[in-house]
Amino acid sequence: MQLQQMAFASTSARVPEQNFIELQRGKRNRIPSSVLLLQMCRENKEVKQLRGQLILHGLIHHSPNPARLVESYVRVSETADALLVFESSVQSPDTFAYNVMIRGLNLSKRSMESLFLYERLLSDGLLPDSHTYTSVLKACSHLKAVLEVHNNAICPFNSMITGYMNEGLVEEAVEIFNTMVNKDTTTWSAMLSGYVKNGMHEEALLTFRKMMSYKVPLNESSLVCTLSACGELGVLDQGRWIHKYIMNQRDIVMSVNVGTALVDMYAKCGCIEFSYQLFQKMPKRDVVTWGVVISSFATHGQAKKCFQLFDEMIDYGVEPNGVIFVALFLLVLMLCSSKRDVSISIKWYMRSYSEMNLESRCGLSNIQVDGVDHEFRVSDIANDRAQDVYETLGG
Repeated sequence: MQLQQMAFASTSARVPEQNFIELQRGKRNRIPSSVLLLQMCRENKEVKQLRGQLILHGLIHHSPNPARLVESYVRVSETADALLVFESSVQSPDTFAYNVMIRGLNLSKRSMESLFLYERLLSDGLLPDSHTYTSVLKACSHLKAVLEVHNNAICPFNSMITGYMNEGLVEEAVEIFNTMVNKDTTTWSAMLSGYVKNGMHEEALLTFRKMMSYKVPLNESSLVCTLSACGELGVLDQGRWIHKYIMNQRDIVMSVNVGTALVDMYAKCGCIEFSYQLFQKMPKRDVVTWGVVISSFATHGQAKKCFQLFDEMIDYGVEPNGVIFVALFLLVLMLCSSKRDVSISIKWYMRSYSEMNLESRCGLSNIQVDGVDHEFRVSDIANDRAQDVYETLGG
């Protein structure tokens, strides 16, 4: 009833007929009337009137009204009012609310503030989406022209580097990095992480060496990223050097993430037994740690060890994730092709999968039948060799 009263108060003798049609269509689609009315506003006075109605009826803090009110103020180019509502009425902003406010600041040429707001989004533990990165990149593009003037503000430029790297725009990130006079550990870590994410592992190691030569303090992120690059390149000597460095530095904590990165690095460099020894010595392990060591043994074809580790993981109360089951599934397929322990492996896998109550999802695979690879989608019988595939998988 409150929304109906607000709708009448806000639309009577003022809103064009087309907007009433939109309002009725939205109601049929179960869109809240307050949202529909805010979407129809085209002038600042209309938004202010609706804001008054939301306050009057006690709906100003009810989701999704605050974020939609911010969106309406941005639409009518009232960034100051949008920011006021964002700070005072959006009690726990989600990614959508942040995106709207960041876009509004960009439209008002307040790019530096928009990047600081992006930092808040990250610090709140929210995940940016494609809309976030679009706005961040626009802010980055504008700020590139004023880098030299504002070079003491490191934080926004770290965000710029991260934003560019996440979008695969490595050259732009490098340009920002090279232009910055002041760089902190986070700046270097953003470059390291970006290189690793984009598969540029040699560049990551080169960046790490520069960090060391410039005596930049290392953080967990920089160590994990560098160890990942060592593993991907198989650079065991560099990985061992970093391991020794970690052990000799009192201010570096051997966290679960760092320990897992070391286990992964040694396994990828072929030192599977030493990797397992490190795993056993870790005081704390999470599901990622277990996944790394199980996947490592699976890659080396050590089926019994994988199944043993899986059972140990369950006994420790760690619930497996999809990565672990994929590794085990690929191991089972490998055993099928080599005719080793096939029936035991399949029965174990199906029992474990069933006990975990995991949901099966259709996927696309390349399955070999009679020496020929066939693209095959699960539950799809259109493939000419579908029956052969099912018989092969069924033993």
